[in-house]
Amino acid sequence: MTAMPSHTLSVLLVEDSPMDGRLLLEALRPAIQAGEVIVQTVKRLSLAIEALRGYDFSCVLLDLGLPDGNHVESVRLLREVDRKTAIIVLTGLADEKLAAEALALGAQDYLVKGENDGEQLLKQLRRAVQRNRQTYTLESRRDKAFFEASHDALTLLPNAALFADRARQLLAAARASQQPFGLACLQVTGLDALRAQQGDVLANELLKTLSERWSENLRGADTLARTGESEFVLCRQPAGQAVEWKALIEDCRHQLSNLQAGKPTAVLLGLEAAIIHAEAHPASGVDELLAAARAQCTAVSNAQAAPAALSATPHSANLTLRWQPWVDVTSLRCAGLELQMEAVPTASVAESAAWTLSAAAALVQQAQTWAATGFTPPLFALNVPANALESAGFVTALGETLSRGGMPPGSLQLEIGELAFRHLSQHAAALSQLRKQGFRLLMDGDGSQDISLHDFAACTLDGYRLSPILVRTLMDESLHGTTRRFISAILGASQQLGAVVIASGVDTGASADVLRLIGLRYMQGSALLPPLETAQLPALWDRAVALRG
Repeated sequence: MTAMPSHTLSVLLVEDSPMDGRLLLEALRPAIQAGEVIVQTVKRLSLAIEALRGYDFSCVLLDLGLPDGNHVESVRLLREVDRKTAIIVLTGLADEKLAAEALALGAQDYLVKGENDGEQLLKQLRRAVQRNRQTYTLESRRDKAFFEASHDALTLLPNAALFADRARQLLAAARASQQPFGLACLQVTGLDALRAQQGDVLANELLKTLSERWSENLRGADTLARTGESEFVLCRQPAGQAVEWKALIEDCRHQLSNLQAGKPTAVLLGLEAAIIHAEAHPASGVDELLAAARAQCTAVSNAQAAPAALSATPHSANLTLRWQPWVDVTSLRCAGLELQMEAVPTASVAESAAWTLSAAAALVQQAQTWAATGFTPPLFALNVPANALESAGFVTALGETLSRGGMPPGSLQLEIGELAFRHLSQHAAALSQLRKQGFRLLMDGDGSQDISLHDFAACTLDGYRLSPILVRTLMDESLHGTTRRFISAILGASQQLGAVVIASGVDTGASADVLRLIGLRYMQGSALLPPLETAQLPALWDRAVALRG
């Protein structure tokens, strides 16, 4: 803002009546000529808001009958723009009740039109400015004290007390309206080791940046809080479906991975997550739900402490199979089938490898069952976390899993996390071994737009999958930002290499139309087909897909 001279009162007169405005200016003329007052006049509320945003005024003289105003509501709107500026409302003789309402909304005083004694008006202006200055100081101190008491000092997220208060309100409202309510506990692992190796400054900076990136994924009613040194909690109402929660947690994992990609250290942070739905615990309050989520995270952490056997069986019984088809939008027919795991893999190398092998075994078994009935999708896909490639024997075990089920590696597309390609030297041997075994390799993008196209070409990949984050960003930018250029570059490189590009998270007809317009042929998402249960697939596979809104 541009400041007015400090020795004068700067007054914004908001009055659409030329006669009333002239009377006020005449009353203030001696003070104006003496340099005690500077007056700027506007005739509309919208112009007053614009002026307040550009200059520091001592006081606003506000007519409550403006053409684009709404009586006392105008006071509230001006206070939202600038609470440092005093407001005196201008009323008629019969409008004192209206003036009282304006005072309740934050005006400092009111002035009856026609009673315009110049000396008295100047005193009234000075008193209003002084009272508002005192009020603003007290409000600022109160707001600062409340914020410090209710927010985490490092990340500025709500703290445990504020989270509990908001969560209790949301839970009560959800149960009263019979709506779902969900709560997630997110625990960052490896933070103590990072502090020991790199110091508090780097660790704190990482936590601050991480909280900012996680906050970008929130909806309006969501609350993300930091409730411990390495613990974050999230509540949302309505809670959303299990697949939505999984996508949200995976986004959080991607953000954590992206954040570390530019800061290579010997310590790799991970994320343990547990989700609790209130409808499954009808007698529990927020404290009990949060305790249950923490207990799940602790159970996972304890399981990681013991070395996991690298086999395809440890977690198979806990897998719930859901399948996400991808669609060729030129023919509106299914072109492939991705297995999605309801259980989210943990961040440890051994657990990621074990979960992936369990999923592969489940996929092979289901493919055999379908084949016996004559249902044979042309291509399956399986997500592979980048750190699973670091597990000794993982590649061999994956090949043996397919071999035992009589499934050729070429019929399975491995969607490998983009982080593996940012640290290519660390994963090159495993990627090369997978390629030699005959697996199709696809880079699973995380939306960061910083992958090297040279690395994309150097790895002899069969394709690239655009993340839901990238699709949402493309729509937000209306095709005019860097995301459009990045996707165009990926499409160009893919065409040169004979690779495919698949867009995931295509959840609206508009996004499907835009992606098709810029050259995308293969897509996944609820605008085409939602994730399906095993029993649904054979009957739906050969039907033409109807694009949804």
